[in-house]
Amino acid sequence: MLGEIVWKYELPDVLKRYTNPGFDAELLPNNNILMELPGKGVYEISRKGEIVWSYADSKVSVPGA
Repeated sequence: MLGEIVWKYELPDVLKRYTNPGFDAELLPNNNILMELPGKGVYEISRKGEIVWSYADSKVSVPGA
């Protein structure tokens, strides 16, 4: 499958540290991205790359992992 990158987001260093691999991302109806970072929490990211909402919890994990 070929595709074109239409949006890219670089995690801030503070979220990269101690984050388990295998995070999940979902497109929201408002066009923001909801990211679940195991060991960190849940973050809503705008298309401008701004964290617009967050819930920090080290116990957050990806279902089925």
